[in-house]
Parts: sequence; structure tokens; C-alpha cells
Amino acid sequence: MRTLFLTLLLLTAAACSAGTLLLTDSVPVFDRPDQNAKVLRIQPPGPVEFQGEPFTGFSAQHPLATANTFYALPGGGFLSPELVSETGVDGKREIVQVLPQPIVRMLLTVICAAAIGVLLIGYLRRRKPLPDRPPLNSRQEALIFIALIVLVRLLLLSDTLLTWQNVFAAAADENGYFETAADMAAGEFSGPWSFTIGTGLLYLPFLFATGAECYYDIAIPFSYFSGYVLAPGALVLGFLILRRLGLSNLKAALPMLAWAAWPFFHFHVELWNQGVFQSIFATSGGSAWFFYGTLINAGFNAMSDTPSLCAVLGSIALALYMPPKRRFVLLLGFLFGFSCLLRINNIFFAPLLAWIAAGKFPDALRHPKQLGLLVPLAAAGFFAAFGIQLWINFHQFGNPMTFGYVLHYPDLADGLRPVNGFTLRTFLEGRNIRFLAGANHAAWTLGITGMLLLRNAKLRSTFALWSVPVIWFFFGYSHTFCDARRFVFGAFPAMLAAFAALECWNEISPRELAVTLFLAGAATLLVLPAGSGIAFLPFGLPQELGPWLYLIPAALVLCGIRFLLRKNIQAGALCILLPLLLLFGHPYLYAALLAIILLRVFFSLRAATIPWETSSSVSERADEESPSGKPDTQSLSRK
Repeated sequence: MRTLFLTLLLLTAAACSAGTLLLTDSVPVFDRPDQNAKVLRIQPPGPVEFQGEPFTGFSAQHPLATANTFYALPGGGFLSPELVSETGVDGKREIVQVLPQPIVRMLLTVICAAAIGVLLIGYLRRRKPLPDRPPLNSRQEALIFIALIVLVRLLLLSDTLLTWQNVFAAAADENGYFETAADMAAGEFSGPWSFTIGTGLLYLPFLFATGAECYYDIAIPFSYFSGYVLAPGALVLGFLILRRLGLSNLKAALPMLAWAAWPFFHFHVELWNQGVFQSIFATSGGSAWFFYGTLINAGFNAMSDTPSLCAVLGSIALALYMPPKRRFVLLLGFLFGFSCLLRINNIFFAPLLAWIAAGKFPDALRHPKQLGLLVPLAAAGFFAAFGIQLWINFHQFGNPMTFGYVLHYPDLADGLRPVNGFTLRTFLEGRNIRFLAGANHAAWTLGITGMLLLRNAKLRSTFALWSVPVIWFFFGYSHTFCDARRFVFGAFPAMLAAFAALECWNEISPRELAVTLFLAGAATLLVLPAGSGIAFLPFGLPQELGPWLYLIPAALVLCGIRFLLRKNIQAGALCILLPLLLLFGHPYLYAALLAIILLRVFFSLRAATIPWETSSSVSERADEESPSGKPDTQSLSRK
């Protein structure tokens, strides 16, 4: 009797959960809810019964994955009305995506575009003071620039996602992060885990909110959080950092606006067999790898890179803005420790934080007792966050200094595994130097030009410590080849900012400024290095234009000669050095120049004790006093 009752109950529940779906196209029926699964049959248009509730199924084929709504069929198999079977031009059946555009994304795209227009009109109107309309003050202008930076990024991201609809980045390291999060949620710490726990900690709220059983259950929610919250937050932090370093609102905003747009137009070609690595500006179009690069670099993914970037920039911002009080040193150490939980190689930003702290506590360098108190405080904060990783290492591997990276590629020879970190063998091979310098050629050209020519020793040294140590580490890291930019994300804002911070922008006339910026921008965007080895031009320009594009750097060199004749040395050097590096900058030359830039820091150690508030106050006063809104960078340089 009990068996009969349970059977009737189950049949009733199944009947209640069943439904009918009206198909308007022929759709394939798969043996599992995955677009890449075996097709059992083609379901013709018309009504079809299904059982249970519709659910999301994921299909991954590196580098991309898709999410579709699937229905389970009573006789076995799964179908999705979003996956339609059609006959191709060659007469073969093929599966195509048929998806409605998400209303939320469309609205967000329109709202962002409209808001950018309103802000620009309002900003331009307020720049000209009238009796009944006072001009913008520095804080109001900064808020407008911050809003523009964020809106530009959201507009470009939303528009790109509209084009690719339900496509997102396939899992790489994320399965390991999810394993860590799932174990921690279950109170299980025996592991062993392949990665540090920082990203797993960030997964926990999404895991609890969704009841996820595998990584793909949280992939899309976390990607939205990373792309629409963390990545714009990193741009805002970058702007605030540059303002505190003494750059004007405009000089701080322009590199961040460039960074906001960079992932959507800057890509790279890597031909490993030919040894060709070249950055190029284009649109993602229909290229899966270009779109994947956009997702990674714009933060719309669930990797550790964007959270790590936010934590690093947050540490830099806290170091610059914090009052010179001991409790804030403890907090800074804690935040930096958490950034190393996300990516352990963030430890290479420690020299930058020490450099900034020297400006916050200039007396500490002259009083060993004060230094002896501040360093342990920072270390205590660091280990309060990072100490849990050391405990996990000891618990899982028997040694607090043995990390989960020992589990990666155990069959490879010693010295070729990620756990080996920087090795001289990998560095001397030069492969990573050619890869990173070629794939980041445009940004590094701007950054190296800026850091070589900047007169302000403190600012120049700050950008050097911000970018060079982490880049040089990955010159010798065995698995740098996995991605050209995500490993050196933290250095990117420093590269663009160093170019924007040059003093010469305030020393030339508005007409000269416009011409120089136009030519420098056009050369960076459109001109490929001599012998680049790739067969197409930036933005898909016709090949016939190729030789004519070299007139742009030639014109820039002529401008440089004109500046030199007028004794404007920095502007002249900029106009000559930039095109020469763009055309003839060899990767090994870039590595050498980065080393020279870093070594110059040791000749500028006296600048470390200049208080940061001095630089910031000089810039803010200049913004308010100068009719053009440009800071007096010459006086700042002399300081």
C-alpha cells in the first residue's frame, strides 16, 4: 500500500511538473544539455512535451562557452529552442543560435550613451563661466571625469555583449578556484588545492546565493560582478591614484579613458611557430580569440585578475590617501596581504608601497626606532590576511612555504613548472620577452617614452616601481605564454599615465598640443613596426594605405626637430623617440630600457622623502588658479 501511494505521488508530481513547448523551428535533441553533445535526432516544429523545469545548460569549447535554456524530454534527451537546426549553403545541417536581445543590456547601452552625451554637453558649457553660471571647481570636474570613464567602459562592454549575446569566457583556472570555494563552504580544508584561496573566498557569496554545484553555475553572475563593478572600480581607483600623484583632472582622466576603451580595440597576433608577436588595434568582429581577449581584459570573467587588480590599486590608493597614522599602516598591510591571496605575484608591488610610505613617513627613514615600529605593523597586517594561506599550505602540504602550484604540471622538468617562479633559464630563452613586448608594444612604447623623459624624479620613480618589477618577473616565468596581458594587468595604468604626465604638454601652445597629440595618437593606433610579420593593417584598413601610413611618424619626427630648434628638449625628444620605438623598438631593447628605468630609481632615492601631500596640493592649486585648468608641472618637477 505504501509503495502504491508513493508511486502515485511521484506520478502526480511528474505530471504537475510537465509542460508543452511550441517550437517554431527544427531543433536538435541532445543526449545531454550541452551544445557540443551528441545529437540524437531533429525535433520538427510544433508542440513538444517536456518534464521538469527549464534550466540553463552550458557548452564550453575553449576559449569560449555558451549558456542556453534547455528542456528535458520525457523519452530522453534535451533540447533548447535557442539552438536551431538549419541547412547550410553546402547542404549540410548546422546548429545556429537564435536568441532575443536581452532588454536590460539594450537599456543599459542606451542609458550609458545618453548619459555620456549629457555629461559632455554639461561639461563643455560649464567650462565657459557666465554671470549666472559659475565654472566648475576641481572636485566637480573630477566627478564628471569619473562618471565619463565609468560610462565609457559600461557602454563598450554592454555593446560588445549585445553582439555576442550568450557567449562568455570558458573556464581555465576557475574550476580550481571553485573547488577551493566549495570545500571551504563545506568546512573541508584537507585539499589539496591548486591555487591560493583569495578568489575562492570571493566565490563564496555567489556559491551560497545560487546553490552552485559546479563552476558554470556561478560563471555568469560573477562575470557581471567583475565586469560591471570591479573593473569600473579599478578605473576609478586609477584616476584617484593619479590625482594624488599630482596630475591634473584632465591628465588623470585621459589615460583612464584610454584604459576604459583599450580592451575593445587593442588585440595582438601570436604566431608561435614563426616567432611573431604583435599588438594591433582593431575591433573584435567575429574573431573568437579577439572577443575572448576583450572579455579577459575588460574584466567580464571569473578569473582572479580583475579582483587582484582592484586589490592592488586599492592598496596603492590607501597608501597615498591614508593619514600618516600607525593604524592605517596595519590596514594597508592587511589589504596588500589580501591582494597576494588573490595573486601571489602581487608581492612585486611591495617596493612601490614602500616608496609611497616613505613619502608618508619621511621621518621614519631618519629615525630607526620609528621605522622599527612601522615595518612590524605593516607585516602584522599583511600576515593577518595572508597567514591563513600559510596555515593551509602547512595543513595540506606539510610546509607553510609550499603552495598549491606544486600540483601544476608535475610531469614537466624542474625549472619549467609554475612553482619554479622566475628562472634564469626561461629568461635567457627570451621567448617571454618577445611575447610580452610584442603583444603590448603600443602601451609599452607610450610608457617607456614617458618614464624615460619625465623630469619629475618622484613621479618617474613611482611609475617605474609600479610597472617594471612585475613585468620583469614574468620575463622569466615559465607559463607567461598563457596570456599576454592578464599577468601584468597591474602595470598597465602606470604605462599610460607616464605618457600623460610628461611636463611638455603644458609647455607648448594649444595648436602644437593638438597637432602633437593627433600625430602621436595616429602613429600609435595605425602604424605597425617595420617587419612586423603580419599581413593586415590596423582596423582592417586597405593594404594600399600601408606605405602612406609611415608618413605619420615622419611628420612626428619633423615636429620633434622643430621643438628641438626652439630649445623645447622634452617635446622634441618625445616626438622623435616615440615613432622610433614604434617602428624599430625590439623586444630586447624594451627589456633593457625597462631595466634602465628601474635602475634610475636608485639615483632618485632622495625624492622618496618628499611628502605626497606637497605634490597633490601643488596640482590642485594650479588647477584652480590656472585659466586653462592645467597644473604648473614645471614647479612640481623642481620639487
